[in-house]
Amino acid sequence: MSEKKSIFDSGLMQWLNKAGQKIGSNKFITALQQGMMGTMGPIMVGAVAQIITSVLGPSMLNVLSADSALYQFLYAPYYLTINAIALWESFLIGYHYGKSLGLKPLNTGLISIIAFMMVTGQANAIWQEGMMGNTMYLSTSTFGGTGIFTAIVVALVSVNIVRLCERYNIKIKMPDIVPESLAEGFEAIVPLTLVLYLWWGISTLVMNATGVDFSTLIIGLLGGPLAALTSIPGCIIVILFVTILWLFGIHGTMVAISVLMAPMMMQVMANAAAVEAAGGDPSVLNFANNFSPLMAMLGGLACCGGTGNTMGLVLDALLFGKSEQSKAVAKAGLVPGWFGINEPVTFGFPIMYSPILGIPYVLTPIVVFLLNVLFTKVGFLKIGYILNMALLPMGIGEFLGTLSWTNALFPYLMIPVSMLIYLPFFKMYDRQKVQEEQEQQ
Repeated sequence: MSEKKSIFDSGLMQWLNKAGQKIGSNKFITALQQGMMGTMGPIMVGAVAQIITSVLGPSMLNVLSADSALYQFLYAPYYLTINAIALWESFLIGYHYGKSLGLKPLNTGLISIIAFMMVTGQANAIWQEGMMGNTMYLSTSTFGGTGIFTAIVVALVSVNIVRLCERYNIKIKMPDIVPESLAEGFEAIVPLTLVLYLWWGISTLVMNATGVDFSTLIIGLLGGPLAALTSIPGCIIVILFVTILWLFGIHGTMVAISVLMAPMMMQVMANAAAVEAAGGDPSVLNFANNFSPLMAMLGGLACCGGTGNTMGLVLDALLFGKSEQSKAVAKAGLVPGWFGINEPVTFGFPIMYSPILGIPYVLTPIVVFLLNVLFTKVGFLKIGYILNMALLPMGIGEFLGTLSWTNALFPYLMIPVSMLIYLPFFKMYDRQKVQEEQEQQ
């Protein structure tokens, strides 16, 4: 008689497991994650500037007009933080990718950011004859959200050129007596020269052949696949991928965020630009033109209790659990879950490799995501325009991204939804645990 196979032993599940492990262990994906997380400080500073001006501006208290000097003064940090995010990403991704490859990370970071400025800025540079001679005005139009994909591509290629130079010893080698920092500077000369002329040639060729700059070309090429990936059906597929990876113990959220953070940031920043153009009035944002299913997916995936919306499971265990293990895990996971940290629950029950708890863990985020879409369409939820990447308690992050109390309320409305979906599966799981505990006595 053949042994019955678990669902986790199926061909599809095993393929997803291997794919997730491969993606999660890729050095460039890891560098991308670290680069994204490294911009938390600038993003929060820019977000604070947006929140202050939104509260004082026409959309709320109406103390300041959008064209007033004080409003512009308060809003100014946004331009060099969030609105220059691709510039900082180009350095950070290059830095961390170089570090993971055993290269000099400061060199790879600097080479990446200089190459990025060459591609996005100098291609659009304007030379003007003036009293001080020739002056170059560097275009910064693609230093923000529209340049994120360019930053990723430039860092990937540039660091690999440095890697080749290192492998074949194509560099200026200084005597050992020379200070290390100076020696590293000389080592960067040859790869930097190669990188800059390569990207200058590519950007010039692209501009002459297509009439658009390199960033615009990249966005155009990725437009089709991204549109499919960030559509409502595409987001459901992403949710399935993320939650199934978690069932194998792989941090599926980080894997997905590595790929999807760039288009999400671009959408939020496009919305911010639309609000700014409307004099700080967020009511200009509408479902038809500004709604991003991707943003709804990220909210629906983990709005109450972390990935899988496990706050419902925690409360089911506290209210209806009879197993000592179930109640102990729920108590340990309650407060962290309010902050969106559900590792105590995921590893404590455990949800991983559990066919019973795995079903609601996958199903709940899909239901919450679809409700997010519906609530936004009818106007209950407002569309986000303030970039926020901090891990904050339930409702606070949603409020700071929109300055809407209904968005702050949404995670709490989803708790009973999560509880209802988890409850029948939890009862089956809890009965098994009670029986196991009785047998051990």
